[in-house]
Amino acid sequence: MRHPTVVHNRRSWIAAGIALLLVLSICIPSSLPVQSQPAAQAQSPTGSALLHLSPADAARRAAIAKLGFIDPPRGVNAVDSYSRAMALYNQLTDTEKNALKDWRTKLDPQSAPALFAKLQPILQLMRDARTADYVDWGTDPLMPDAREARFSAMQSLSQVAQWEANYEFQTDPAQALQDLAAAEALDRNSAGALGGFALYSSLRTPTIQIIAQNMDALPNGQISDLDFITNPAGVIQTSQNIINAQAASMQSVIDQFADPATRSQAAQMIQNVLIPYMNLSTDLSVAIPQLQRIAQTDQQFANTFPEPEAQFQQWISQVQADTASVPLPAFVVPTIQDQRNILENSELEDAMLAAGIALQQGNQSQFQSILDPATGQPFRVYQSPNGFQLASEAQPLDGSGGVVLTFGPPPQN
Repeated sequence: MRHPTVVHNRRSWIAAGIALLLVLSICIPSSLPVQSQPAAQAQSPTGSALLHLSPADAARRAAIAKLGFIDPPRGVNAVDSYSRAMALYNQLTDTEKNALKDWRTKLDPQSAPALFAKLQPILQLMRDARTADYVDWGTDPLMPDAREARFSAMQSLSQVAQWEANYEFQTDPAQALQDLAAAEALDRNSAGALGGFALYSSLRTPTIQIIAQNMDALPNGQISDLDFITNPAGVIQTSQNIINAQAASMQSVIDQFADPATRSQAAQMIQNVLIPYMNLSTDLSVAIPQLQRIAQTDQQFANTFPEPEAQFQQWISQVQADTASVPLPAFVVPTIQDQRNILENSELEDAMLAAGIALQQGNQSQFQSILDPATGQPFRVYQSPNGFQLASEAQPLDGSGGVVLTFGPPPQN
């Protein structure tokens, strides 16, 4: 399936989710409440910091931490498991790391089992993270050094799970699906802390491809981990959690500025953090209404986000019309549209996978009921040398023609 790793570079790094992951490290655990907290850097088992902030980033984080308007969460932090998993990953050889970069990589009969065995402690930590109470990365998306380092870590751990799952799918499909679900949980967690929807979409696409390529190993009937991975409600809920948390964080800054006791600290953060990264006016009398307008738009977006296209476009048109009288930075509306497109692309991938599973298992009625959103008709089917393909008329995010998902063995008669 053709899928970009970056959607409009500037917009995706301005912070997907209307660029409002600008105050706190937003934390999105799988099926757990959203938690956020300014926290110290994650530590490896030996106590050494996994991230090294630049002096400017450290100063910005210190300014944010001084506000202290979020109560610290209690319980087990999933990042503890992810950090230990990353410490183990760093012990792999460069050859092993390179092999993991693409789940399609085939190793020789001696190297593959050895690498599989070395990955098991990493995968166990990722499985453990799914049962944690909250997720707090201790980084802020506005800190480029920390963000880039954490992005690399999340990508590496996702690749571990995806390579390992593809390797064992034919012999232990249940375990493979569990590990792909662990990767999905990781990707949902990283979406909030590192920039939202574009990251989440790019990390989960290989999981969809792996399942499609191993169709023949899937047992009939409902599989809980497969449902977790492809459940549209889970993707939508994760997205809404991100948006709502962002709106709440932005409103907290505004409230702090309105309080004389904390105004000077809030003003410092707005001037040093928000204005440079959000292209806000340097005049605080103008910047504050801009922040209020963004928070209000984000709150509306959380409700409108999953609505049908006609309703969503009607809301977007109203937002654009309102900017004539209410200040709103120019990047906001295009970023909202980008995020909507990313959600639709993820929903399309999940629908194509569900249709392919139904077709491979000989369930024609179910296949016919899953429609291409671009045409309102079932997906087109093409035979391939080693299986089959489903094609959609929808335009992928990179603008190339059509979306294609390749499946493994031919469908059953």
